[in-house]
Amino acid sequence: MNKYVMDDDFLYKYVKSAENIMIDSLPKEEALSHNFSKRFQKKMNKLIRQERRSPFIKIFVNYSRKVAIIFLIFISIAFATTMSVEAYRVRFFEVVIEVWEEFTSIIFKEKQNIDDGKLIPVNSTYIPDSFKIIEHEINSYEQFIYWQNDEGIEIMFEQAKITANSIITDTEGIDIEELLIGEQKIIYFTNKNVNQIYWNDSNYIYAIISEYDKNELLKMVESIINNK
Repeated sequence: MNKYVMDDDFLYKYVKSAENIMIDSLPKEEALSHNFSKRFQKKMNKLIRQERRSPFIKIFVNYSRKVAIIFLIFISIAFATTMSVEAYRVRFFEVVIEVWEEFTSIIFKEKQNIDDGKLIPVNSTYIPDSFKIIEHEINSYEQFIYWQNDEGIEIMFEQAKITANSIITDTEGIDIEELLIGEQKIIYFTNKNVNQIYWNDSNYIYAIISEYDKNELLKMVESIINNK
């Protein structure tokens, strides 16, 4: 019976040979080439874009860090239906911006759990030059629109019903601006060269996120506000 001593010399001699055998047994690159269907490629691109949505995450998060509340806005809005005066209802919303050590949390809360049915989409009537829609998703609660130009720059727009939403975004060392378009207050900041704009009305929260020119994005915001 042959006996082998598993020392460093043995491993140095035979592991390299085993490695070469394993490499030679792998299929050639030409054999691995495969043309995926357009449907498959579209789904993969969609997954990649979804991973880029991290600045706009709607989840409730509990953290132990000390929080400083910058401002708290109470909005009271009365709505009249086409039925009767008795159908007037008043909603109260809170918009809270909490600044933590390394991120900002923007929280939208509805005081009354009122469901007025499906989302009514509001879209931008102003689109910057060369931008085309590459994806549009809509359901009863939110809609996403992605535009892309010839240089590959994307603009993301989201409209979502106000129920219980929290936007968690990294804003370490970033100044948050509160701007006014007409009578509409909006929240603006830039993080890692990406412009982020948030605002809300009585029914929905909105977001436009892109590395594209700030002024062009604000034109889109203005057109959305005026298109309601």
